[in-house]
Amino acid sequence: MRWVYALVLTFGTAALFGLDAWASWLTSSNSEARAFILSDAFFPMFFGGIAVAVAVMLAAVCLLALIPSRSGRKAPERGN
Repeated sequence: MRWVYALVLTFGTAALFGLDAWASWLTSSNSEARAFILSDAFFPMFFGGIAVAVAVMLAAVCLLALIPSRSGRKAPERGN
């Protein structure tokens, strides 16, 4: 399970750096994107997107952590 965590963190970090570079390029090269960012519609859309992302992540955590295992055991074997 640790490799899943490492994989998610690796891809998440790469995506974050990639999105940052892409956003910088987009705002410098596209005047319509710059106008949207400076408009009043940007922040509701931005925070709405964050709210949806948090809801999806919370649902995934609930599915992984709160559903009991089918074997009935409370802890994984060998302490892993």
